[in-house]
Amino acid sequence: MKTTITPYSKNTQPFYAKIGALGLITTSLLLGACAGPQRIQAPLPANPPVSQVPAIGNIGAGQTQTSPNSTAALPRANQAPAPTPVTAPNNTSPAPASKLAVVNGSFTGDCTNYRFQKVSANPKNSAYAAPILTFSCNGNTVTIKSNGIPNFEYVQTNPNRLQAQNYTWNIAQKPARANAITAVPMGGPSAIAVNGIPIFGPTEAPNDGYQDPYLQGILDFCSGHPAQRGDYHFHARPNCILSDSELKKPGTVIGYAFDGFPILSPYVCADAACSSTKKLNSSWRVTSATAKNAWEKHSYVAGAGDLDRCNGLNQPDGSYAYYATDSFPYFMGCYVGTPANIRP
Repeated sequence: MKTTITPYSKNTQPFYAKIGALGLITTSLLLGACAGPQRIQAPLPANPPVSQVPAIGNIGAGQTQTSPNSTAALPRANQAPAPTPVTAPNNTSPAPASKLAVVNGSFTGDCTNYRFQKVSANPKNSAYAAPILTFSCNGNTVTIKSNGIPNFEYVQTNPNRLQAQNYTWNIAQKPARANAITAVPMGGPSAIAVNGIPIFGPTEAPNDGYQDPYLQGILDFCSGHPAQRGDYHFHARPNCILSDSELKKPGTVIGYAFDGFPILSPYVCADAACSSTKKLNSSWRVTSATAKNAWEKHSYVAGAGDLDRCNGLNQPDGSYAYYATDSFPYFMGCYVGTPANIRP
């Protein structure tokens, strides 16, 4: 069954078009190296083992999950300040709830548990290639191929021109915990969204001091932008690819980390009957007012939120999942499994 993506539109002029030549050069310097090959990775936390936390079903309404090694929870006032978000224009309608579905039949292998979108060209993106997304399963390997073109309306917000890519990613179909956690890369892809767009970590270009691009306010209404090579990517949760009902439905898959574990929307059932839901919060907090580097600016504080150091939780079936939270690190704080596809 082919589904239709409701187009988004934006009638405002891109900010860089209003700031003149000097501003354009400055903007280019800030954003240009975002996707350049990086050997530097986010610093590993001081305590490598991932905290074991209760299953989601044990979280009660209004309760805060505390790690066993927690001594005291920081007040939520110390949480990262929320920036003014870049919102979609008023004349758009929500994405249809039916477009996020289990994709099977037209793909090979036993991939029935994977939730990728059936992408199609947005009418407003006629200047660009149509999006392509396919995936297949073979043994314990899931292969995802994408050209990285958005299936929502692309609105240019920096000097980098959107270009089709030639991505091939392989992730584990049956991911397992590693003996030690692994740092999220400082640059380049770290996960894949369900519409085939790469997810980058919470840091911008090295010549910008690895700052948090979401807090800088340099992302578009879908929390992304293209890098110097024209490769569009997300740095924070892409709400525009989901309807509001999808986003708030427990278990909605937003993407897959490179270690194979899913990234879910931040809503979980607050009781066994799922009569109400609870929104999960990151346990990372701003601990430096002066640091530019996003990882140096934030620290993991056990018990300050609902999630562990890697921004995830053990699931009732014994598996693991990350959550796409409102605040830093937005997706993964580290990998609990063994990541593939990391740039050298």
